[in-house]
Amino acid sequence: MKDFLLRMFKDTSDINQKAVLGFVSFVLMVLYALAGIVTGVMGIAFVIEPIVFNGLMYTALTMCGITGIEAVFGNKNIKEK
Repeated sequence: MKDFLLRMFKDTSDINQKAVLGFVSFVLMVLYALAGIVTGVMGIAFVIEPIVFNGLMYTALTMCGITGIEAVFGNKNIKEK
């Protein structure tokens, strides 16, 4: 994990940081929703704060959208090897 993080934050990284951030926020959004479903089935009140869920949702959509745009139009900041 440490090697992955060090490799991700290098200037000449082959890992797309926006895709990683979008994936992490999507996973957290899904876990947050599943926690609400599981506690609802158990009869426990779980308040889903809209600001938290919307923040994760907008982060995931934005990061994946930027990654998709870079895939189509290319990233001008990455130099060809």
